[in-house]
Amino acid sequence: MKKENSFSLIELLIVIAIIAILAALLLPALGKARNSAFSSGCMNVQKQIGTAQSMYSGDWDDWILPNYAQKNDPYGTWPAVLSGWTSAQKKNPPYGVFYNHRDGGTFLCPAETLKAGWNKPFYVGHFLGNPYLLGGPQEGNSTVFPYRKTVDALRPSAAVFCGDSRLNAATRGSIYFFYHRHGAGDDRDLTVYDRGPATNGLANILFLDGHVEGRIFARLQWPGESNPGIGILSEGIRKQE
Repeated sequence: MKKENSFSLIELLIVIAIIAILAALLLPALGKARNSAFSSGCMNVQKQIGTAQSMYSGDWDDWILPNYAQKNDPYGTWPAVLSGWTSAQKKNPPYGVFYNHRDGGTFLCPAETLKAGWNKPFYVGHFLGNPYLLGGPQEGNSTVFPYRKTVDALRPSAAVFCGDSRLNAATRGSIYFFYHRHGAGDDRDLTVYDRGPATNGLANILFLDGHVEGRIFARLQWPGESNPGIGILSEGIRKQE
């Protein structure tokens, strides 16, 4: 009689244990690789925005893109203006980026799980503009910042254009509103706006010269600014007289 080849119960348990050990070793590495890919994707989107901003300034006599063309209008925010929208009339995107009020269009960070678009957690996308550089009104208060030309950025490599946002707004003049969603993540509740995260998560920040850096919260602070909430938002920019 021919003997059947089969696993014994002990052999099967050993195989299952080996698979479980391998999975435990590989899954963290796979998760880290996935997060790294999301962060790189976010940086690439911001670099694309930086290129579009440079083209905008070239077309508009060196003026930097403003916060708003029309306040409290999703079609008047800087992502919409950069995409060729004015009021409710869509034009052809002139600079290779596209704002879509349904899902945020180009202005999305792959690492962010919350949806973007009108009546969603991020109605103008996942990035927050810097009003100290962009100029114009900002949401949340009556402050109107001076509009800027590129010559007002004395050090373009230090002048923040935008960064990862934790807020349903187009711009806000505080480093507390950047979201450190990359790496170690951000431990703050989304309703906390008066402190930085305790973790060393990274917020991707786009500078006016077009480069992008992932920065922990401590590197958003700047000794040259007396207001700790403003931090690097005023760095590299000509002070108004």
